[in-house]
Amino acid sequence: MKKSRILLLFSLILLCYHTESAAQRSNIKDYVRIEITPDHDDWTYRTNEQASFTIRVIRGNVALKNIPLTYEIGPEKMPPVQTGKSRMEKGFLTVKAGTMKTPGFTTCLCRTEVDGIVYSNYVNIGFSPDKLEPTTTLPKDFTEFWERAKAETALIPIAPLITLLPEQCTPETNVYHVRLQHYKKGTYLYGILCIPKKWQVSRSFACTRSRCKKATGRNGIGGKRNDYFCDRYSWNPANFTGRFVSQSKQRCTG
Repeated sequence: MKKSRILLLFSLILLCYHTESAAQRSNIKDYVRIEITPDHDDWTYRTNEQASFTIRVIRGNVALKNIPLTYEIGPEKMPPVQTGKSRMEKGFLTVKAGTMKTPGFTTCLCRTEVDGIVYSNYVNIGFSPDKLEPTTTLPKDFTEFWERAKAETALIPIAPLITLLPEQCTPETNVYHVRLQHYKKGTYLYGILCIPKKWQVSRSFACTRSRCKKATGRNGIGGKRNDYFCDRYSWNPANFTGRFVSQSKQRCTG
């Protein structure tokens, strides 16, 4: 009886092993990917420097041959300037991508069909990307508009309300929910403020806060600089004049 159980257990182990091996072989065999490799390791070129791509279609770690491939090459997000087809007789294709006279990016998009399924892939290469410059200019009234908007927002009180969150606090840090009045009365932005329990008045600490991109004012929330939050996401307890409110309605001193 004992020998029969051992034999049965051994048979089950062998069955699971062969089933898993067959599944792995099937997955490897069926998986198809298009591999597009630029001739520069860092995918970066200088303007007027010629670039090229080597293209392979891989299945089961083997480069496929005699399959249809189409490719398109051109500036990123723009119509292609070069298209072509290949039957991949050698298992790979090397395509000259040309160059760019001005800084920018070039895209190579490839498509193939294997066993009735269409696969695609693309890569982008950069030409002097460190020299890219903005392509638009500021409207004539841009500075005037924002200066006026900041002046109007500065007249709206921030009305800070800071509520202690006991369940979020740690032995070293107090955690608060912060509410600040936004660009108009009755509109608020919210965030989380963390304050070390042991702090020195002369020191500044990093804090976590939410910031709305539409906010205005010198520090992005319509108040005077260093009133509540300093630039570079730092906070100085010595300058804080807001109102702390704990969930038990007791004043928290941090």
